Amino acid sequence: YLREPKTTGKQYADAIARILAEHLVKWDVTAPDGNAVPITEATLRRVAYPILEQLVERVVGYGREQRDADVKN
Repeated sequence: YLREPKTTGKQYADAIARILAEHLVKWDVTAPDGNAVPITEATLRRVAYPILEQLVERVVGYGREQRDADVKN
């Protein structure tokens, strides 16, 4: 998702949604009726950006802690 430069926040969020849709296998998100919410790009685009950011950090394995450690080097 970082290979191509993103010029807008929407493009960046779309790239995150795309990578998560490809890699997330399971989650515990349910609709008000109790049914599981499918993991799709469209669904992920509706997730708040801070949560998307946390999810993608876990999926790609480069989280805030690693980034902070790299800054110190």
